[in-house]
Amino acid sequence: MAPTYYLPVSGSQPSFGMRRLIHITVFLAGLAVILLGARYAIARESLRQADLPGLYQQINQESFNGTLTDATVEWWELPEDYGDTRFYSDGRVEIRIDRDSVTDEEQLTETMRHEMCHVATHEEVVRLHQDDHGELFQRCMGRFE
Repeated sequence: MAPTYYLPVSGSQPSFGMRRLIHITVFLAGLAVILLGARYAIARESLRQADLPGLYQQINQESFNGTLTDATVEWWELPEDYGDTRFYSDGRVEIRIDRDSVTDEEQLTETMRHEMCHVATHEEVVRLHQDDHGELFQRCMGRFE
């Protein structure tokens, strides 16, 4: 049998000052939640306006000496991944970034670097029949440590 708990019963009500303090505290806590939620929403919307192709070009220049092939980079809905890279038979490359799971600039940069290492290693991985996240890929990702 579950124990029974009794709350102490007080014969007096909280004072006007105490009730006012409680109301102000609850109001300020609610206001903080609203403001932080708005800040988060603004930051996410700002992230959605990020220049994805520009970020690709920047990382390509800084980390790959501009050697990677051009790629289309877009926001997508990817239910299981932060990002995805597609290679087409005509040589086109497409990078998709998940709009729901990538929530800040740091995560966007990390995801872009990851996908760009797939671009950098794809031909060699296929030629050597290696795992997409194998040794070549790991070496590529090492440049960002």
